[in-house]
Amino acid sequence: MSLANEAAYLYVYSLKLRTVHTKIDKTMKKVKKYAHHYKEASAENKPKYQEKYRKSSKKLRELFQKQHQLTLILRHHHTAFAHQMNKEHKTMK
Repeated sequence: MSLANEAAYLYVYSLKLRTVHTKIDKTMKKVKKYAHHYKEASAENKPKYQEKYRKSSKKLRELFQKQHQLTLILRHHHTAFAHQMNKEHKTMK
């Protein structure tokens, strides 16, 4: 691929990674909130907060997996970008 295409891939996937990071931050806050509410809740409200905690923890794990996949893709395109940069730089000399 050309250098411009690799740069475009890096840009697009970095934006996707940034959105995943913001979702992780929001979900992490929810997980902490539900854990705190679960500890402080009465016996009748504990199952409700436990279920919310379980769902948000599952979503957090899924987001971490997505983050990992995006990081692998970014690493691949970064290597390809560096290779293409070296290739074009050598031809310019």
